[in-house]
Amino acid sequence: MKRLTGTLFFLLSITTASIVHAQKLKKTKINDNITIKLPENFIVMSDREYQQEFAGYRKPIAMYRSNVGKATFGINTALTHAPAGTRQTFVDSKGKMRKHQAEWSLNDLKMMKSLYKSTILRLHDGVRFKQDKIQTIRKRNFVVFEFVGVVKAEKKKLVGKAKGLLRQYSYLMYTVKEGKIYIFNFSCPAKELREWKSSVYKMMKSIRVK
Repeated sequence: MKRLTGTLFFLLSITTASIVHAQKLKKTKINDNITIKLPENFIVMSDREYQQEFAGYRKPIAMYRSNVGKATFGINTALTHAPAGTRQTFVDSKGKMRKHQAEWSLNDLKMMKSLYKSTILRLHDGVRFKQDKIQTIRKRNFVVFEFVGVVKAEKKKLVGKAKGLLRQYSYLMYTVKEGKIYIFNFSCPAKELREWKSSVYKMMKSIRVK
């Protein structure tokens, strides 16, 4: 009986130790139009940290990082050099050439999904999508991608990533406001996913865009 009790206690200890608690979230106002619930241990990324981590990209609307681990969350708008009224050419996820006017609307989400899926596949190897859809969240439609993939070696140089295999988890959401594409991006190394999985869904579904 003592041996059985000891065995049960040992198994319970392992189970308890393996439970990953959800991160506590707090409501965060990004600006007058955007709010989100972020993990309490997320802090604003400094300009210096951003340059080291994402050297090839322009400064976003907001960028946060976990004070433990490598998880990040950023908000940005898509950059277009095309004048209003002109049309842009892009390659969709099936490799076909498409054209679109420079200004986007919520009616264009299906085309946007094709455009950004092709970008994801171009930047990553071995992509496994868990979500690839258009979803309504808080009465607003978003393109949603959730996936794990390996960042291609030549792309790591653009964003200042270290050498070696980088298997990354990403949860991306896109929407349109006043003709601009807004991008919401949570990412972390795939090996850290278990720590964030229970929180990232609540976090991304808390996004409110007026």
